[in-house]
Amino acid sequence: MKNLNHLFVPYVIALKLKDLGFKEYCFGIYDDKGYLYTQGAIYLYTQGAIYSYLEDETNIIAPLHQQVIDWIREKHSIRIVEDIAKNSWSSNGHDTDFKFNVIKVDGYSTKDMLYACGLEGLYYPSYYEAMQKAIEFALTKI
Repeated sequence: MKNLNHLFVPYVIALKLKDLGFKEYCFGIYDDKGYLYTQGAIYLYTQGAIYSYLEDETNIIAPLHQQVIDWIREKHSIRIVEDIAKNSWSSNGHDTDFKFNVIKVDGYSTKDMLYACGLEGLYYPSYYEAMQKAIEFALTKI
């Protein structure tokens, strides 16, 4: 079975989210050394113990990338969207580079393009690497 750890935000992002007050139910938990546990989080959730786990300040929850993107949008009016424009060149020689944009939204209008993800609009060969860079930047704007 394929490892699904790439679906979760890395430990350093989970720590930052904790500092910013992120407390959502997650399918993953990090220990204090940054090791990801997924079965334990699912067990806590099914046993109803997730409530007390979330209240313990020493615990670090490990959300999925999409959970974080949704939370940033809903709580802070910042959207993280994939840039679907084709890149004229590809850093890995393929047509598979990725880029996400971070946009501050005011009502229904775009207030500011905060970040063309990838440091000055560079593209990343990994979808999740590009998404993580966008999330990291969005968290600095909260």
